[in-house]
Amino acid sequence: HPTAAKGTVGVSGVRAGLFPGVARALATRRSILVEGRDLFGAIQKASVPVSGVGPLLVLKLNAFAGRQQPKDAYDVLLAVSRFVDGPEAAIAAFQVEASAGNPGHERAVMTLKHHFVEADQSGPLRCAAFALGEEAGNGDQRDRQRQIVEQLVTIGRELVAGA
Repeated sequence: HPTAAKGTVGVSGVRAGLFPGVARALATRRSILVEGRDLFGAIQKASVPVSGVGPLLVLKLNAFAGRQQPKDAYDVLLAVSRFVDGPEAAIAAFQVEASAGNPGHERAVMTLKHHFVEADQSGPLRCAAFALGEEAGNGDQRDRQRQIVEQLVTIGRELVAGA
């Protein structure tokens, strides 16, 4: 819905949640070809629509703002750190969303500031818990937990810096 920022709307008699920025994600989608074997061993090919990384980050950060699920924080980490064109391109794409008028961008930036720019905030801590399991365990796992937290904090700060 172009003017609503939250709540639900009726679509063909079905109640649907409003997600600011989803129209932008749909507008920037592109198709990629995926190929692999199905459960029966046959090779399958499919064209799959994927969102642009900037709008995807806006949606993921808004999702985290609403429910603080560890998977959403982990998805932010992966979207930036493993973006095919590099982390800098993912960060730049997120920053473009402000000038593109993405209605979810402002909330995404506030989410970054409140949950992703310090090591003791919920975004990095939940991300590490999702990646490693609930308990840090031995010294190697604690080191890996610190690395994940530091990586997401760095990403969070970079995303905020240009916003």
